[in-house]
Amino acid sequence: MGKKTVSHVGRFAEAEGGQVAVQVLPPPYALLRPFEIVGFEDLPFGTVVHAAGTSALAVLGALTIVLNRWPWVVPTLTLPPGEERLHEALALVSELRHRVVVMPATLGGGGPDPEPILEAARARRFPPAEELARYVALRLGTLKLFEELAERFDEALNGRTAKLEMHVDTLRRHFRRFGPFRDKDWRDVVLVMRDLGARAVGRDADGVDTRTLGRRVKRLLGLSLGDAKALVGWEWVIEHALRRAGYPARPLVSM
Repeated sequence: MGKKTVSHVGRFAEAEGGQVAVQVLPPPYALLRPFEIVGFEDLPFGTVVHAAGTSALAVLGALTIVLNRWPWVVPTLTLPPGEERLHEALALVSELRHRVVVMPATLGGGGPDPEPILEAARARRFPPAEELARYVALRLGTLKLFEELAERFDEALNGRTAKLEMHVDTLRRHFRRFGPFRDKDWRDVVLVMRDLGARAVGRDADGVDTRTLGRRVKRLLGLSLGDAKALVGWEWVIEHALRRAGYPARPLVSM
């Protein structure tokens, strides 16, 4: 299926009248290399993907194909000179909205230096609670959890009281229908997603000390805080936590 995905990227670029160079920057982030993937597991957690090309539509399409197959990667791209205005079109692509980093043509461009791409990926803004809930619901293959996740994430990240009037036992049973995570697990995982990203770029996570974060990381991810901080992105956190809890690995499902 990996080879099929690679060929899809090439055919999409040709159909849109452009050429696309897709490169990957896996941990430990020393070298950009061509996108030559042969299997679902070949992109490790924390991998940054960069796309550049002669057609903006081809670049967007190729990157979207990659994200649907490997949803845990961090997407970055460089738009062709003269087509930077299409930056606004990113908001229309659900897979890219609130996730993709647009690199200036003088920095990204598929060049050999990974540092500007890595720095931009680390400095991404953390998505709002609603977008995170939509991403997780799509990753699980159902939108039936979207409202509950959006409220739990908003409450955990912003301190707002949940509006849904659902008894605790009812909520617990509702979550259990779709996997082993409880209400507390969902709250903790979204805080780990946020706090690891903040510490990766040298900011303190609001209201969370290192010991608390370390305990959450160990429980949900089975990693030390140091190992987790070395990886870029929030997508890998939810992917790793879901798989470790027993949720099946799967591509992203568009709904």
